[in-house]
Amino acid sequence: MDAEMTAASATPAATPLTARSAVSNGTRLLNGVDASRSKDARRYRDILDALLVQLPGAPSEDDLILARLAAELTLKCEERQAAMLRGEPTDETQANTTANTLRRLLADLRAGPRRRHPGKASSSA
Repeated sequence: MDAEMTAASATPAATPLTARSAVSNGTRLLNGVDASRSKDARRYRDILDALLVQLPGAPSEDDLILARLAAELTLKCEERQAAMLRGEPTDETQANTTANTLRRLLADLRAGPRRRHPGKASSSA
């Protein structure tokens, strides 16, 4: 029984907010980043919020990780597009890799946890 209680108390839902990191409890965007000051941080937050609002229900930790990565890659794609429009040289291979990685992340995010982990049985079964 002690092992069960230890496992249950280690879950994020059972951990008091004061014992969790500022990133985990949602009071900070990322460690060491003031999301209200830099234009890139504000754009990142806007993209992240737009991705999270599309999810049904409360996002899981997996969803948050995928959404953060997708927001980062979206920002990189936008920066690369702006550089191209300014006539600056861009790395087409890197652009394609970033865009394809972003596409896969967005597909995984839209799929939800049941489709990302098809081998796991649902808890309601």
